[in-house]
Amino acid sequence: MGAPIKVDKTVRMSEFEIVKFQLLTHCFIAEIHLNETELNILTLLGCSGEVRLIDFCRNAAEKGYLSNYTAVNNCLSRIEKSKLFLKKGAGKKLIYLNPSIEIYSKGTIVLNYKFIKIES
Repeated sequence: MGAPIKVDKTVRMSEFEIVKFQLLTHCFIAEIHLNETELNILTLLGCSGEVRLIDFCRNAAEKGYLSNYTAVNNCLSRIEKSKLFLKKGAGKKLIYLNPSIEIYSKGTIVLNYKFIKIES
């Protein structure tokens, strides 16, 4: 058995990209399956922070992630059981990424993941 192979990579990302990468990595490890649209909607939510559901749905539709408010709301309903985002407030009108999945979007962010594969 030879020496282990170590790969170090440094990549500069936008806020959207780094949130999306964190979500994608979390979902991969947790075996949560999302399509590209669902992932983009959650990424936008991660960049938005805590936001009113109606405002978020309008914003996502205006940015072209889905065609209209209803389509965004339906997308969120499909992925709600994954517990990647939470609702709170009167009538559950505020939404935000679940803090327990530890997705960061503000300030300088350095992600330091260590993935290993061990030969037996």
